[in-house]
Amino acid sequence: MGASTVGAIVTETTDILWAELHTHHMPEPTTDTFKTIAADFFDTWNFHNCVGAIDGKHVKVKCPADSGSMFYNYKNYFSVVLQAAVDASYKFIAIDVGGYGKQSDGVTFKASRLYQALIDNTLKLPEPAPLPQSDVIAPYVFVADEAYPLLTFLMKPYSGSNLPLSQECFNKRLSRCRKLHEKSTTDILTQTASDVIEGDLHVLKDADQLLKKYTCDDPVEDALKTAKPYIIIAFALELVLQILQMLCALVIYNDKRTENYHILTETASPQIALVNQSTSQQMTAPPIGYNPITA
Repeated sequence: MGASTVGAIVTETTDILWAELHTHHMPEPTTDTFKTIAADFFDTWNFHNCVGAIDGKHVKVKCPADSGSMFYNYKNYFSVVLQAAVDASYKFIAIDVGGYGKQSDGVTFKASRLYQALIDNTLKLPEPAPLPQSDVIAPYVFVADEAYPLLTFLMKPYSGSNLPLSQECFNKRLSRCRKLHEKSTTDILTQTASDVIEGDLHVLKDADQLLKKYTCDDPVEDALKTAKPYIIIAFALELVLQILQMLCALVIYNDKRTENYHILTETASPQIALVNQSTSQQMTAPPIGYNPITA
C-alpha cells in the first residue's frame, strides 16, 4: 500500500468521524446554549456574561519534514497548538487544532474558524445584557489571558503592575474563571491527544513512516522489541540476587569468625591462666633479710 493511499484513507476516515460524531459530542452552540453557559459561569465562578474560556495548549511533536522553524515554540521544542473554548463544566465548546508552534496565542486565535465566525456574526452570541443589580449594559464575552487581543467579544486581564484594588480584584476573578481551560486541556492531553498527535503529524506526508511505526516486517525483531523490557527486568533481578548472595556470604563469614574467636578464647584460657600464675610467682618479692650475695 502506497503512501498516498494511506494518507487518503486517514484523511477520509477522520473527516467521516467528525461529520458523524461532532453533532452529538460537540454541536455548534446556539444563542440559548450560550445563555445557559453564561448562567453556569455566574453560578459556579461568579463571573457575569461569560460564554466560555479560551486558551491554547502546545502539543509536543517531532519536527515535520521541510517545516523549518514554523513549529518551534518559545518553550524550545516543536509543537502544534490545540486552541479550545470550554464552558463552566470543563466541556469543550469549540476547538482548533494544527496551529504552528511558533505562533502566539493571539495569532493562532485570529487564524481560527471560531474567530472568523465571531467576526462574521455567524456564531450568534446573546445580545448585551445588564449586569446583575446594575444598569450597566455589558456584552457576552469569552475570557482569555493577556496574550489575546481585547475585543468586544473577548475579555482579557488588565496589564501592568501596581494596579488599583478594583482592577486587581477583576484580574483575580477573571483568572479563576479562565483557568478552567488549563484543567480541561491538561486532562484531555494527558489522556489521549499527546499519544495520538505526538510524532504523527508528519505521517500525513509520509505514510510509510506510519506503517513502519505500527507494523514490523521481521517477526524476530518484533519479538525482541516486545521482550526488551522483560529482559531488562530479568537482568535487574539477577543483579539483586547476586547482591543478596554476597550479603549472605558476608554475614556467614562474620558469624564464623565470631565463633572461631570464642573457641580460641575458651581453649587458650587455661594456658593463659597458668602463664599468668607462673609469672606472678616469679615476680613475688624475696623474703626479708635475703641477701643475694651470700645466698
